[in-house]
Amino acid sequence: RVPLHDGRMATVTTAVILPPGRARGDRLPALVFIYPGSKVSRTAAEYGGGMPSTVPVSAFTTRGYAVLLSELPIGPDGQAGQPMAEMVDLLLPQVYRAAELGYIDIDRVAVSGQSYGGYGTASVLAGTNLFRAGIAISGLYDLPGRHSWMDERGMASSARWSETGQGRMGTHPWGDLRRYIENSPYYQADRIHTPLLMLHGEADTTCPVEDAGKMFNALRRFGRTAELAVYESEGHTITGWSLVNAVDAVTRMLSFLEEHVRGGSKDPEGSRR
Repeated sequence: RVPLHDGRMATVTTAVILPPGRARGDRLPALVFIYPGSKVSRTAAEYGGGMPSTVPVSAFTTRGYAVLLSELPIGPDGQAGQPMAEMVDLLLPQVYRAAELGYIDIDRVAVSGQSYGGYGTASVLAGTNLFRAGIAISGLYDLPGRHSWMDERGMASSARWSETGQGRMGTHPWGDLRRYIENSPYYQADRIHTPLLMLHGEADTTCPVEDAGKMFNALRRFGRTAELAVYESEGHTITGWSLVNAVDAVTRMLSFLEEHVRGGSKDPEGSRR
């Protein structure tokens, strides 16, 4: 049961995918995948648990991690909302419930997402210190800064995305700049204490890599633990990357989880690239 954007309570579904031979009560280290506004739990029916972040779930379950596919039904597209706060309110009850049932170890949990899920990952980390690590893939972090970004066609499609689409701002930055800032992880970087790994394609035209660079430098400014890996000539989704770069990205994810979730410190400092 979770609180919705309009104050109502609702029941959502969290799929829990366990490694082979493991069962409820084992309290495993876990990785939570999110894509706000989408029923990612449905991908559990796909082979190996699917690829909710364009990375196979089996890459993590075969290495001893439980994977949670959490449903985050934030407010409707185009309606002015507070998506960052909504994501935290929706996600935490699901994670605590999985721990209560004995599937995961609440002290060893990470969160990850791709594209809008990357935005969601950084948003969640700005709103809670529950997670031991975050992995944001091809994310966006500065809503007012990308509002009028010119794409390769000379258009500002991100403006429509922010005002009437997935951004859920309901207006332009000049109409409600405070809402844009309050819902931009970049401007909440001082509130992020959780280690964050960002993976991004250098040729990503959906979420330009400059946003990730800004987010990395903001975290570094505050002495946080942050890593940024930029892949030359690669686009928005890892499934379209070269094999060598896709494998490198997954390897980085596993190394980051091993360091900060399976056996890492709860109070890390420093940053590196």
